[in-house]
Amino acid sequence: MIRLFLILATLSAWADESAPVATVHFADGKSLIGSPAGYEEHEHLLWSSPYLRNESVRFEIPAVDRIDFDDTAQQPDELDYQAFVQLHQHYDRFADRLPAELLSFDENEVRLRTWYAGDLTLQRSMVAHIEVSSQPKALYSGPLPLEDWTEVNDESAWEETPKGLQTLRRGSIAQKFPDLPERLKISFEVSFDNGPYLALLFFADANDTSRPDNYYYLELRGSYVDFRKTIDGRYVRLGNNLRNRLDFDGEDSAQFDVYIDRQKGVYSLYANDEQMGIWNDVEPFVAGDWFHLFNKTGQSSLVKSYVIRPWDGELPEATDPGEVEELPGEGERIELRNGDTLLGEASSVQDEKLLVETEFAPVSVPLQFLRSFQITNYAERNEPRMWPGDVRAYFHDGGHVTLRMSKFTPTHVTGYSQAFGEASFDLRAFSRIEFNPYDDAFRLRRGIRF
Repeated sequence: MIRLFLILATLSAWADESAPVATVHFADGKSLIGSPAGYEEHEHLLWSSPYLRNESVRFEIPAVDRIDFDDTAQQPDELDYQAFVQLHQHYDRFADRLPAELLSFDENEVRLRTWYAGDLTLQRSMVAHIEVSSQPKALYSGPLPLEDWTEVNDESAWEETPKGLQTLRRGSIAQKFPDLPERLKISFEVSFDNGPYLALLFFADANDTSRPDNYYYLELRGSYVDFRKTIDGRYVRLGNNLRNRLDFDGEDSAQFDVYIDRQKGVYSLYANDEQMGIWNDVEPFVAGDWFHLFNKTGQSSLVKSYVIRPWDGELPEATDPGEVEELPGEGERIELRNGDTLLGEASSVQDEKLLVETEFAPVSVPLQFLRSFQITNYAERNEPRMWPGDVRAYFHDGGHVTLRMSKFTPTHVTGYSQAFGEASFDLRAFSRIEFNPYDDAFRLRRGIRF
């Protein structure tokens, strides 16, 4: 404890107050706390640290795996609608995805406003589609990195991949989430081979066992669900109102949302936007702050996009399909939250409505009814090239941007993207920056395939 205090005190005295705490990791498994001090294109990363005698030291790029950042910037107030702009992918199957405010777009450009890189103007032909979210600001976005979780049973049961956390064998990981609101929503995606097999523990009072004395327990077992609570080591099965048993045959992933009202004791599970079950606990409790991800069966699953948000207490309802008419025809795809699809050309955004030119007539769609809309059809897409010196910077809120890096400071990274040109990014927007993204040895270690 004393050693940790001295390390933190040393870093505090040495570091730029506006710079995030950073750790560089090397291909040989070693690491060093400090901050970036420069970049020599394709050759060297310059790094400074209170543990180095010199002001900075050069590390060869082929030896650098990644840089992790701990701090996040204070973002501006959440907008009514948050856009996530997805570019066409590199041929290695990775697609950049940027969180931003959508200002406007025309037949050639898409204009964005970001807190981390200012205003960006993107070539429309390089933008695949735009997702729209009206959800409140995330309290936690993960599940990466694995080091934020306590590995409970088997330190080799879970592994970190670029997309999320992969279960390898039976075992549990846990993370503490104190000071959560009374009503919250937990969202996550699971990729699988033979249906989802994953258990989640909520409000557990321990992190040293996958069977604490007190906790709520939600298990996904193929198309079945089990929900119960444990009090002082005793199982208590709750009244089960299971409305759907979803068939995942032919599917390799599913999106899950858990709505929790701790005061009322209401727990509701949605799978792919359909309510799968709702449970009521007449004697609700909150025993602790530990949340677990538990691989009970040993079957492999990949957990992605694990996000905790406040919840207003209203369970989602299907949008009336009559509110926006589904039209046949040709054009780009505009996906609605009720499952309908419009075909046409998204022309502009006005008064929180998307204007769509269809084959039959113009249609105005409120943003709150949108799930996503296509910006460029597949035949007219412009895919980015892969460049020597590319790095991938991963946002705390999900998604990433690929940059041909040109400048690196303790607070900002500057680089070039074919989609928007050169821009400077606040490092506090990122959880990590990966080097050598196209190198086979690095990809193998990260579990990525071409």
